[in-house]
Amino acid sequence: MSSASFSTAELDWRAGDAPFSRRYQDIYHSAEGGLAESSHVFLHGNDLPAAWRGRPFFCICETGFGMGLNFLACWDLWRRAKSPGQRLHYVAVEKHPLFVKDMARALAPFAALAPLTERLLRAYPMPQEGFHRVYLSDQVTLTLAIGDVVDTLENLEGEVDAWFLDGFSPARNPQMWRAEMFRRMARLSRPGATLSTYTVASSVRSGLMDVACAVRKCPGFGTKRAMLRGVFSGKGEKQPFTGPPFYRISKPSPAPERRALILGGGIAGCSVAAALARRNWRATLVERHDHLAGEASGNPIGIVMPRLVAGGGAEARLYGESYRYALQELRALGRQEPALIRGLTGVLELGVDEPARRRHEKLVANQALPAGLMEAVNARTASSLAGLALSSPALHFPHGGWLDPGLLCRVLARKSDLCLGRRAARAAYEEGAWRVFDEGDALIGAAPILILANGLGALRFPQNAGLPLKAYRGQITYLPVGDETQNLSKVLTFGTYLTPAAGGRHVIGATYDAVPAERDSADLPVEGTAHERNLAALLTYFPELAASLERDCVEGRAALRCASPDSHAVAGPVPDWDFYRRSYERVRHGTRETFPPAAYQTGLYVHLGLGSRGLTTAFLSAELLASQITGEPWGLAREGAEIMHPGRFMIRALKRASICSV
Repeated sequence: MSSASFSTAELDWRAGDAPFSRRYQDIYHSAEGGLAESSHVFLHGNDLPAAWRGRPFFCICETGFGMGLNFLACWDLWRRAKSPGQRLHYVAVEKHPLFVKDMARALAPFAALAPLTERLLRAYPMPQEGFHRVYLSDQVTLTLAIGDVVDTLENLEGEVDAWFLDGFSPARNPQMWRAEMFRRMARLSRPGATLSTYTVASSVRSGLMDVACAVRKCPGFGTKRAMLRGVFSGKGEKQPFTGPPFYRISKPSPAPERRALILGGGIAGCSVAAALARRNWRATLVERHDHLAGEASGNPIGIVMPRLVAGGGAEARLYGESYRYALQELRALGRQEPALIRGLTGVLELGVDEPARRRHEKLVANQALPAGLMEAVNARTASSLAGLALSSPALHFPHGGWLDPGLLCRVLARKSDLCLGRRAARAAYEEGAWRVFDEGDALIGAAPILILANGLGALRFPQNAGLPLKAYRGQITYLPVGDETQNLSKVLTFGTYLTPAAGGRHVIGATYDAVPAERDSADLPVEGTAHERNLAALLTYFPELAASLERDCVEGRAALRCASPDSHAVAGPVPDWDFYRRSYERVRHGTRETFPPAAYQTGLYVHLGLGSRGLTTAFLSAELLASQITGEPWGLAREGAEIMHPGRFMIRALKRASICSV
């Protein structure tokens, strides 16, 4: 995917509120009859609602989201015709998204859909290239992918049950209706998947038939005499998987029970538990402490801000998507527990030196986040926003801030079972279930799915032998509120961070020191030298402020963070390490070799190495895990999932020929 694949819609308005594309010289929908047209062509054209009866979840993919009318019509039908417990996944690809104000104007004439329209408009993301997963309810999920349709479908993972082909006409938009799109549709379609489209162009008919889709003409809507309906037989030559075979993840076999054991009661474990609970899975969190968030997630304050990559590419998209999704989820959780988000009053990342300022300029130029989520401000504006005199320009993240990670864990775990005060020592897969035992070899629990989210504790399990996890000691420092800082309203970051007052104190932190991975994180002592380093960072950039703070009784907290060598999270199914060694030993000779698809340990997953930005990366990586476990469409691009794939370290080692084959 490339940034050239995205630009917003260019609209004129016809007949009052009917949007017209200047780029393609074509209408989106007519205000009169548009809803009836959507129903005829796409709902009836795919035999809905009959097609989704008896299905635990149903996936529709639309090429050309436009003003969202087809989605709203489908959602309206779903809420009236679904069965209890069913879930609708609606994936839509749009190269030129509308702004929310234009969508509101375009949808205003459809009064019958007004309640759903209001909910969609509240959740509609700010236009930015990439995947945007939006939960409109626990039963309806919209994944809006902004970008070129071929690039997007290549990066989409999931099985599609029905296709709505609703781009502008092939004559006006030939870039969409090309052979590459049909091939990617065939890869994603389950056998028997249906499609419908208003167009009967011969190029569309032949392109679909070339990928084993049987098509037929049917009566069209209104003045259009005909439309197309089709069925993917699944009997033709299956289109190849285009990604690296060692990162391929096949759809899992249905679990005999919707139950999972999750080791670790911090952010990593609780976020996965919440993602599974949303899918009506029963998750049990096993935590060695007698309370949740006993390790690094137990810090009284955690920072919510994005990890941004100035250079663009897949990594930049992953972290932009992670931040956007985290903000969405935190807003939803805040409606349940308002105290959770009271500290989300903004973050100022200060441009304290020339390299930092150049990085900020590049992030803004590359639109690392939409304007509403990030803005560059001068020192005067930054000072006004912060309530504190600042001498540096800054990047302002108005929706970031701080929160209590322990409270977050408790909110996320509300729908899960807790098993506290039990240290998991070993796990074995026996008779179709993972069985977890404590240090006395007593059974803790059993489930078809086991998720290791216990940080460095995961290294005690031989099933994780291929993961080179690292330990970093982090210490925060508490400081009392001073006259200079009592009005501080934003988190300030400048290599370290300073938080606004919470509970009568500020937090400065955090150190980041590599330590042996085998070190036990229980009751980690607070070190005076680490406090001195935190205070020295404050003194470097805010000497007057540092001098004004009382430091006679400095306190703090220390904990170990689990991180990976490349600083990305480790999220996904755990590879069969012996298979990787045998099957990919020749990867060092180049990608022209033919390799088999990856093999994994049955029902075993990890969610580890979230590092110092866990509060903003955990939500999307947990959503990915839940989708992989249940076989639902992923909420992020495959290239983003590959960045976090647990097998990446062994593949890199094999490329360097630093692992002996077995």
